[in-house]
Amino acid sequence: MASKSYPQRETTNPSPELKPEERHRMVAEAAYFRAEKRGFRGGNPETDWMEAEAEVETLMAGKKTRTRGPEPRTRSPRSASP
Repeated sequence: MASKSYPQRETTNPSPELKPEERHRMVAEAAYFRAEKRGFRGGNPETDWMEAEAEVETLMAGKKTRTRGPEPRTRSPRSASP
């Protein structure tokens, strides 16, 4: 079975700390998991790819904005004293 080539948009790398090869791998995996989730039935590989690109960019943008460290821990209701 011949492998399918996925479209790549002409863009600058919006995540400069991420190498293009790493970004491509992340997008390919995300697109694959989208198709797998629907049982590889229906859908459109190009749409999967574009949505996966957006997902990776959102993920990377979130990592860029979190520079303060971990979120403060909250007490669970079970550990609170009456």
